[in-house]
Amino acid sequence: MQYIKKTFEYLFVLEKGKRFLTLFLLALPVGFVAAFAAPNAVVFKWLSDFTVGDTDFWHAWCFNGNLHWQVTVGGLCVAVIFIMFFFSVMSTVVARSMRVGVFKLSGMFREFNESFFPVMAATLMYMAITLIIKALLTTLFVMFQTFEDVAVAALFSSIAGLLAFLLLCFMVTIGVLYLPFMVFNGLRSFHAFTASAGKITGKLQLRMFGAVTLPVILCVGTGVAVGAAGNAIASIIVETVTYSLTFTYIVALTFVSYYEILGIKREDYPREYFYYKPKRRS
Repeated sequence: MQYIKKTFEYLFVLEKGKRFLTLFLLALPVGFVAAFAAPNAVVFKWLSDFTVGDTDFWHAWCFNGNLHWQVTVGGLCVAVIFIMFFFSVMSTVVARSMRVGVFKLSGMFREFNESFFPVMAATLMYMAITLIIKALLTTLFVMFQTFEDVAVAALFSSIAGLLAFLLLCFMVTIGVLYLPFMVFNGLRSFHAFTASAGKITGKLQLRMFGAVTLPVILCVGTGVAVGAAGNAIASIIVETVTYSLTFTYIVALTFVSYYEILGIKREDYPREYFYYKPKRRS
């Protein structure tokens, strides 16, 4: 809980929520695209309408046809562009606030330029990891479709989906310092990831896994639950908010964790004299 508390402190306590509001608004466009490209609400429909006998790989990739592949592919392309732009801005603002103690959005394109290449590398790497995990998961779905018992096939498919989700969270966990290592230390992509994985070991790995997984579970769980309503507009609105909240949290967590784990002094804690107001003379 240490890293969750520190991240919440950064977002909600320091500067009385100004940081959270700024980062959340920056994450909203990405969250909106993600709600279209990767809706969690579709999982409820997939489970409720689960059948066996269809062994087509692409059909299984789209959760037995519950995802529209045109929207997914188009959404992913737009999401990559949005992530590179808005996450670059967010990373620059967060990194500067901890390094020099000033949380300020000077200009979108100016902030974007500073962290673009590290964010681009992180985006492409995790996109590749996600697609590999998705391909493995789809292969398992196709295999389970050969089972005659629908309940057994649904159970095995659900377990496989859960394990794939946890594997992705684990990859985010061991790479949580990946972006800060590139932004602050100038390490190249491979060296930044190996340096991050080398730091996140033992009990720290378990604590960090919890800090990453718990909020993401809330995001996914809320999306799946809202799918029960069967209202597409409500699903998009709710998932846009949950995705945006998750992205805001993850970006802040990466830089907060970097300073906490490496024991570096942060400059963004408010000094007492910043809030001291002398009494007016009567």
